[in-house]
Amino acid sequence: MHLAYPVGTPDTHAAFMGFNGDFERNISDIKAIGYKAVELSVRDPDEMDVLQVVNQLKEKELEVAAILATHVTRDDRLTLLSQDPMVKHAAKERLKKVIALASRFGGAPVSIGKFRGSFTGIDKEEALRTLAGIIRELCEYAQKYNVTLLIEPQHAGSINNLNTVAETLAWIESVNRPNLALHLDTFHMETTEASPLQSIVLAGEKIGYIHCSDSDRRIPGEGTIDLGKFFSMLRSVGYEGYIGMEIEQHPSYYQAAQSSYLAMNKLLKELQE
Repeated sequence: MHLAYPVGTPDTHAAFMGFNGDFERNISDIKAIGYKAVELSVRDPDEMDVLQVVNQLKEKELEVAAILATHVTRDDRLTLLSQDPMVKHAAKERLKKVIALASRFGGAPVSIGKFRGSFTGIDKEEALRTLAGIIRELCEYAQKYNVTLLIEPQHAGSINNLNTVAETLAWIESVNRPNLALHLDTFHMETTEASPLQSIVLAGEKIGYIHCSDSDRRIPGEGTIDLGKFFSMLRSVGYEGYIGMEIEQHPSYYQAAQSSYLAMNKLLKELQE
Protein backbone atom coordinates (compact mmCIF):
# COMPACT_ATOMS: atom_id res chain seq x y z
CA MET A 1 0.00 0.00 0.00
CA HIS A 2 1.19 3.50 -0.88
CA LEU A 3 0.13 6.92 0.36
CA ALA A 4 -1.49 9.67 -1.70
CA TYR A 5 -2.48 13.22 -0.79
CA PRO A 6 -5.32 15.26 -2.30
CA VAL A 7 -4.67 18.37 -4.35
CA GLY A 8 -7.04 20.59 -6.28
CA THR A 9 -6.28 20.96 -9.98
CA PRO A 10 -5.80 24.50 -11.37
CA ASP A 11 -9.48 24.79 -12.37
CA THR A 12 -10.76 24.43 -8.78
CA HIS A 13 -11.69 27.19 -6.35
CA ALA A 14 -13.33 26.07 -3.08
CA ALA A 15 -11.26 25.01 -0.08
CA PHE A 16 -11.42 21.31 0.78
CA MET A 17 -9.49 18.66 2.71
CA GLY A 18 -6.39 18.90 0.56
CA PHE A 19 -3.92 21.32 -1.00
CA ASN A 20 -5.56 24.14 -2.94
CA GLY A 21 -4.17 27.08 -4.89
CA ASP A 22 -0.81 27.07 -6.68
CA PHE A 23 -0.77 23.59 -8.24
CA GLU A 24 2.93 23.38 -9.04
CA ARG A 25 3.96 24.54 -5.58
CA ASN A 26 1.48 22.18 -3.97
CA ILE A 27 2.68 19.08 -5.78
CA SER A 28 6.27 20.09 -5.02
CA ASP A 29 5.36 20.13 -1.32
CA ILE A 30 3.58 16.78 -1.57
CA LYS A 31 6.62 15.24 -3.25
CA ALA A 32 9.02 16.78 -0.71
CA ILE A 33 7.07 15.26 2.18
CA GLY A 34 7.51 11.79 0.69
CA TYR A 35 4.21 10.92 -0.99
CA LYS A 36 4.40 8.76 -4.12
CA ALA A 37 1.04 9.85 -5.50
CA VAL A 38 -1.63 12.52 -5.51
CA GLU A 39 -5.40 12.35 -5.49
CA LEU A 40 -6.72 14.93 -7.95
CA SER A 41 -9.87 16.87 -7.12
CA VAL A 42 -11.23 18.23 -10.40
CA ARG A 43 -13.91 20.75 -11.37
CA ASP A 44 -13.82 21.08 -15.18
CA PRO A 45 -11.07 19.57 -17.34
CA ASP A 46 -11.96 22.02 -20.12
CA GLU A 47 -10.78 24.86 -17.91
CA MET A 48 -7.30 23.57 -17.17
CA ASP A 49 -4.19 23.03 -19.24
CA VAL A 50 -4.29 19.23 -19.09
CA LEU A 51 -0.95 18.73 -20.82
CA GLN A 52 0.72 21.07 -18.35
CA VAL A 53 -0.76 19.16 -15.39
CA VAL A 54 0.36 15.85 -16.92
CA ASN A 55 3.89 17.17 -17.43
CA GLN A 56 4.11 18.74 -13.96
CA LEU A 57 3.18 15.47 -12.29
CA LYS A 58 5.54 13.53 -14.55
CA GLU A 59 8.38 15.90 -13.66
CA LYS A 60 7.74 15.33 -9.94
CA GLU A 61 7.44 11.57 -10.53
CA LEU A 62 4.04 11.54 -8.83
CA GLU A 63 1.39 8.99 -9.78
CA VAL A 64 -2.33 9.77 -9.77
CA ALA A 65 -3.99 7.45 -7.25
CA ALA A 66 -7.55 8.54 -7.99
CA ILE A 67 -9.60 11.41 -9.35
CA LEU A 68 -12.50 12.86 -7.37
CA ALA A 69 -15.40 14.96 -8.62
CA THR A 70 -15.41 16.89 -5.33
CA HIS A 71 -15.15 20.33 -6.92
CA VAL A 72 -17.75 19.60 -9.60
CA THR A 73 -20.21 19.77 -6.71
CA ARG A 74 -18.41 22.23 -4.43
CA ASP A 75 -17.77 24.83 -7.10
CA ASP A 76 -20.48 24.24 -9.70
CA ARG A 77 -23.28 22.57 -7.67
CA LEU A 78 -23.72 19.72 -10.12
CA THR A 79 -25.08 16.37 -8.88
CA LEU A 80 -26.31 13.23 -10.61
CA LEU A 81 -29.57 13.06 -8.63
CA SER A 82 -30.55 16.70 -9.08
CA GLN A 83 -34.29 17.26 -9.60
CA ASP A 84 -33.39 19.73 -12.36
CA PRO A 85 -33.00 17.75 -15.62
CA MET A 86 -30.53 20.31 -16.98
CA VAL A 87 -28.33 20.04 -13.90
CA LYS A 88 -28.50 16.23 -13.99
CA HIS A 89 -27.51 16.22 -17.67
CA ALA A 90 -24.68 18.69 -17.05
CA ALA A 91 -23.41 16.51 -14.19
CA LYS A 92 -23.30 13.42 -16.42
CA GLU A 93 -21.53 15.26 -19.22
CA ARG A 94 -19.03 16.75 -16.79
CA LEU A 95 -18.18 13.35 -15.35
CA LYS A 96 -17.56 12.05 -18.85
CA LYS A 97 -14.91 14.76 -19.21
CA VAL A 98 -13.40 13.71 -15.88
CA ILE A 99 -13.32 10.09 -17.08
CA ALA A 100 -11.52 11.13 -20.26
CA LEU A 101 -9.06 13.06 -18.09
CA ALA A 102 -8.44 9.93 -15.99
CA SER A 103 -7.29 8.12 -19.12
CA ARG A 104 -4.40 10.59 -19.32
CA PHE A 105 -3.19 9.26 -15.97
CA GLY A 106 -3.08 5.56 -16.71
CA GLY A 107 -6.79 5.04 -16.17
CA ALA A 108 -6.83 6.32 -12.58
CA PRO A 109 -10.15 5.42 -10.92
CA VAL A 110 -12.81 8.12 -10.66
CA SER A 111 -14.63 8.31 -7.33
CA ILE A 112 -18.21 9.44 -6.80
CA GLY A 113 -19.17 10.55 -3.31
CA LYS A 114 -21.31 13.64 -2.71
CA PHE A 115 -21.31 14.19 -6.45
CA ARG A 116 -24.10 11.61 -6.75
CA GLY A 117 -26.29 13.98 -4.71
CA SER A 118 -29.10 13.47 -2.22
CA PHE A 119 -32.55 12.60 -3.56
CA THR A 120 -35.63 14.74 -2.92
CA GLY A 121 -39.21 14.41 -4.09
CA ILE A 122 -38.97 10.66 -4.81
CA ASP A 123 -38.66 7.57 -2.62
CA LYS A 124 -35.34 5.89 -1.96
CA GLU A 125 -35.95 2.87 -4.20
CA GLU A 126 -36.77 5.08 -7.16
CA ALA A 127 -33.73 7.25 -6.46
CA LEU A 128 -31.42 4.24 -6.40
CA ARG A 129 -32.92 2.89 -9.63
CA THR A 130 -32.39 6.28 -11.25
CA LEU A 131 -28.82 6.43 -9.99
CA ALA A 132 -28.18 2.87 -11.20
CA GLY A 133 -29.25 3.80 -14.72
CA ILE A 134 -26.96 6.84 -14.72
CA ILE A 135 -24.00 4.88 -13.38
CA ARG A 136 -24.49 2.07 -15.91
CA GLU A 137 -24.29 4.64 -18.69
CA LEU A 138 -21.19 6.22 -17.17
CA CYS A 139 -19.52 2.83 -16.60
CA GLU A 140 -20.05 1.93 -20.24
CA TYR A 141 -18.49 5.23 -21.24
CA ALA A 142 -15.61 4.68 -18.81
CA GLN A 143 -14.92 1.21 -20.24
CA LYS A 144 -13.86 2.87 -23.50
CA TYR A 145 -11.07 4.54 -21.51
CA ASN A 146 -10.23 1.55 -19.28
CA VAL A 147 -11.35 3.56 -16.26
CA THR A 148 -13.04 2.18 -13.13
CA LEU A 149 -15.70 4.17 -11.29
CA LEU A 150 -15.81 4.07 -7.50
CA ILE A 151 -18.77 4.64 -5.20
CA GLU A 152 -18.03 5.94 -1.71
CA PRO A 153 -20.50 5.08 1.08
CA GLN A 154 -20.92 8.13 3.30
CA HIS A 155 -22.75 8.65 6.57
CA ALA A 156 -26.32 9.94 6.59
CA GLY A 157 -25.26 13.39 7.76
CA SER A 158 -23.40 13.77 4.48
CA ILE A 159 -25.79 12.21 1.95
CA ASN A 160 -29.10 10.32 2.10
CA ASN A 161 -28.25 7.27 -0.01
CA LEU A 162 -25.71 4.44 -0.11
CA ASN A 163 -24.61 5.03 3.47
CA THR A 164 -23.33 1.61 4.54
CA VAL A 165 -20.86 -0.77 2.95
CA ALA A 166 -23.43 -3.60 2.75
CA GLU A 167 -26.06 -1.38 1.12
CA THR A 168 -23.57 0.04 -1.37
CA LEU A 169 -22.11 -3.37 -2.20
CA ALA A 170 -25.58 -4.78 -2.89
CA TRP A 171 -26.39 -1.78 -5.07
CA ILE A 172 -23.10 -2.14 -7.00
CA GLU A 173 -23.96 -5.79 -7.63
CA SER A 174 -27.37 -4.74 -8.98
CA VAL A 175 -25.73 -2.25 -11.35
CA ASN A 176 -23.69 -5.20 -12.62
CA ARG A 177 -20.82 -3.49 -14.37
CA PRO A 178 -17.24 -4.87 -14.20
CA ASN A 179 -15.65 -1.44 -13.83
CA LEU A 180 -17.58 -0.36 -10.73
CA ALA A 181 -16.02 -0.76 -7.27
CA LEU A 182 -16.09 0.50 -3.68
CA HIS A 183 -14.26 3.45 -2.20
CA LEU A 184 -14.04 2.98 1.58
CA ASP A 185 -13.42 5.80 4.06
CA THR A 186 -12.30 5.14 7.64
CA PHE A 187 -14.14 8.23 8.92
CA HIS A 188 -17.50 7.31 7.39
CA MET A 189 -17.14 3.63 8.30
CA GLU A 190 -16.60 4.47 11.96
CA THR A 191 -20.08 6.05 11.91
CA THR A 192 -22.00 3.73 9.59
CA GLU A 193 -20.60 0.25 10.28
CA ALA A 194 -21.42 -1.95 13.27
CA SER A 195 -18.06 -3.62 12.60
CA PRO A 196 -15.74 -1.81 10.16
CA LEU A 197 -13.46 -4.85 10.10
CA GLN A 198 -16.26 -7.22 9.09
CA SER A 199 -17.34 -4.71 6.45
CA ILE A 200 -13.84 -4.89 4.94
CA VAL A 201 -14.20 -8.68 4.77
CA LEU A 202 -17.63 -8.30 3.15
CA ALA A 203 -16.31 -5.86 0.56
CA GLY A 204 -13.22 -7.96 -0.21
CA GLU A 205 -12.07 -7.74 -3.81
CA LYS A 206 -14.59 -4.98 -4.63
CA ILE A 207 -12.47 -2.47 -2.67
CA GLY A 208 -10.95 -0.07 -5.18
CA TYR A 209 -9.66 2.79 -3.04
CA ILE A 210 -9.28 3.91 0.57
CA HIS A 211 -9.66 7.27 2.28
CA CYS A 212 -7.95 7.51 5.65
CA SER A 213 -8.30 9.77 8.66
CA ASP A 214 -8.74 9.27 12.35
CA SER A 215 -11.97 10.19 14.16
CA ASP A 216 -13.26 13.72 13.44
CA ARG A 217 -10.96 13.83 10.39
CA ARG A 218 -7.91 14.03 12.61
CA ILE A 219 -4.37 13.01 11.73
CA PRO A 220 -3.89 9.23 12.14
CA GLY A 221 -3.07 8.39 15.74
CA GLU A 222 -4.73 11.50 17.17
CA GLY A 223 -8.25 10.06 17.42
CA THR A 224 -10.05 6.90 18.49
CA ILE A 225 -10.05 4.69 15.36
CA ASP A 226 -7.83 1.61 15.56
CA LEU A 227 -6.18 2.15 12.20
CA GLY A 228 -3.67 -0.64 12.82
CA LYS A 229 -6.45 -3.24 12.87
CA PHE A 230 -8.16 -1.54 9.92
CA PHE A 231 -5.15 -1.73 7.62
CA SER A 232 -4.16 -5.17 8.85
CA MET A 233 -7.61 -6.39 7.79
CA LEU A 234 -7.29 -4.61 4.46
CA ARG A 235 -4.04 -6.43 3.83
CA SER A 236 -5.63 -9.76 4.81
CA VAL A 237 -8.30 -9.37 2.10
CA GLY A 238 -5.62 -8.60 -0.49
CA TYR A 239 -5.86 -4.83 -0.81
CA GLU A 240 -2.52 -3.37 -1.88
CA GLY A 241 -3.71 -0.18 -3.55
CA TYR A 242 -3.44 3.48 -2.64
CA ILE A 243 -4.46 5.13 0.61
CA GLY A 244 -5.62 8.70 0.14
CA MET A 245 -5.49 10.97 3.17
CA GLU A 246 -8.60 13.04 3.94
CA ILE A 247 -7.68 15.20 6.90
CA GLU A 248 -8.76 18.56 8.28
CA GLN A 249 -6.12 21.00 7.02
CA HIS A 250 -4.88 22.31 10.38
CA PRO A 251 -2.73 24.16 11.15
CA SER A 252 -1.78 24.28 7.44
CA TYR A 253 -1.92 22.15 4.29
CA TYR A 254 1.75 21.30 4.63
CA GLN A 255 1.70 20.41 8.32
CA ALA A 256 -1.43 18.27 7.98
CA ALA A 257 0.11 16.43 5.02
CA GLN A 258 3.47 15.95 6.73
CA SER A 259 2.04 14.77 10.05
CA SER A 260 -0.29 12.36 8.24
CA TYR A 261 2.56 10.97 6.16
CA LEU A 262 4.80 10.38 9.17
CA ALA A 263 2.01 8.68 11.13
CA MET A 264 0.86 6.45 8.28
CA ASN A 265 4.36 5.57 7.10
CA LYS A 266 5.15 4.37 10.62
CA LEU A 267 1.92 2.36 10.82
CA LEU A 268 2.45 0.65 7.46
CA LYS A 269 6.04 -0.25 8.32
CA GLU A 270 4.86 -1.80 11.59
CA LEU A 271 2.35 -3.94 9.66
CA GLN A 272 5.20 -5.36 7.58
CA GLU A 273 7.23 -6.42 10.61
